[in-house]
Amino acid sequence: SGLPCRYMPCVLYSQQQQQQQQFTFGSPPPPLPGLPQAGRYDGEDFSASLGNTPPPEYAHEMAASSASASSIDSEITAEFEALVPRQFRAESGPTTPHRPTQQPTRHYHTTACQFSTTQGDQTITDSLDAEHFRSREVDFTRLKSLRCPVVVGAAVVDVVAKPTDSNIKLHLTNNCRVTTSYGGVGRNVAEAMMRCGQHPLVISAIGAEESQSAVRRHLESVAGADNTWCSVGMRPCAQQSTATYMAILDDSGSLFTGVGNFDVVQQISPDWLRHFRSSLERAPIVVIDSNLTEEALHYILETCGKSSTPVWFEPTCTAKAGKIYPTPSWQHVTVASPNFAELQTMTRHVVRATARHVNSELRAALDVDVSGVKCVAERQSLCLQFAEVLLPYHPCLVVTLDRDGVFLIRQQLETDLTDDRQSFSECIRQYARRPAAGVAAGKFTVSSQLYNLASEVPVESIVSVSGAGDSLVGAAVARMLSDTSSSVSQCLRTGLNAARTSLSVAEAISPELALAAL
Repeated sequence: SGLPCRYMPCVLYSQQQQQQQQFTFGSPPPPLPGLPQAGRYDGEDFSASLGNTPPPEYAHEMAASSASASSIDSEITAEFEALVPRQFRAESGPTTPHRPTQQPTRHYHTTACQFSTTQGDQTITDSLDAEHFRSREVDFTRLKSLRCPVVVGAAVVDVVAKPTDSNIKLHLTNNCRVTTSYGGVGRNVAEAMMRCGQHPLVISAIGAEESQSAVRRHLESVAGADNTWCSVGMRPCAQQSTATYMAILDDSGSLFTGVGNFDVVQQISPDWLRHFRSSLERAPIVVIDSNLTEEALHYILETCGKSSTPVWFEPTCTAKAGKIYPTPSWQHVTVASPNFAELQTMTRHVVRATARHVNSELRAALDVDVSGVKCVAERQSLCLQFAEVLLPYHPCLVVTLDRDGVFLIRQQLETDLTDDRQSFSECIRQYARRPAAGVAAGKFTVSSQLYNLASEVPVESIVSVSGAGDSLVGAAVARMLSDTSSSVSQCLRTGLNAARTSLSVAEAISPELALAAL
């Protein structure tokens, strides 16, 4: 993916320049006299008025400057001159050549002979990344002109096993029904948004093998043929497998235990995210899950905090719910959607992060085994205690309570309306524009409302609950974006209906999900 090693002395500098300049080992030398720096071509034209020269002339000048390198014979020179235009020019169509607004910068290093390219302000040194951007150039160029929501998180192949017997017998083989589908919290939320008419940019990481890229192709099929740009942020990773998760459910469809390999998610690094910085800054909302590394979470939260972009945080599970708090930018989360246990975990982390004084009542609440709390009134009371700690930093909490529905707890705005009249979109935008830590000293009014399922879901009709929370988030966000006048109540009820739809299917997101039906 670059020029062969034998070209390096010729391409980079002449013998005369070697005598005049001292270079740091492994660093690229200064540009040749009269040539554009680092092979950069700006604008749509290679015109003299921009101070640039076209690739053939570039090759000619470089060859002329390197005339003293006598080891380069005529055969190599001819091959080199044929290579340069292919490296520096986008492929031409049948009629008009396609030239992107900003041409990538390419550097050739003498020691490693490694090809690298630049997208925006970020240099790509990984050859697979460079090939990804070359092959998706049209999608990437289109993405730059869009202001779309962004979802960052895991893309997973889910294997779900549900025993046919009522009780799971440990240390024995249990008969079960096994289904394979696509999952991962971030990917699930993105699919729910797509099925509800929105087209988010999905930033994730997957294996590079053809069989592993099926997860990407499935998401593109949901987005539609005209929206393949949605998957340009899914990083193909060599010698890595797409994240895989195996869940074993009990007879009610709830998770009994699970195992997974999420190593590839570590490749969603700050370096990869920098390619999509402008998308993060322009997005109407960014949704993240806690499968990401702390470094990636910090980069996203810091970027969105500077641009006042609303961030919706999905804690994923109790083990990962506190993952954002070691980062210095955790206060930039606008909305969080934990379940009851994750809310308690988040509260514990904020108490530690802020060195907050804990009174006896709060201490008792933090020590409660929430899995044993079944009374909805007691659940609400504990949620309000936890929210007292969290709301100064996360001004909107969408707490899922299983069969009891969703408990919304939020800071009330100065000119606030009831949930039935307040625009959810405007509400979140105002929260995002507030400084970190919200209102000083926690002086704000708390608004809370419990939203129940429209009707009880029979246990026998529940196939899996694994994608219910993701369906809720994706559909609520889609409703908010599709109609910015939609109230808080309308968005959450849409999300609840989507969650109900997902309970009766094996897939995390129901293929029948549609905004019009919710």
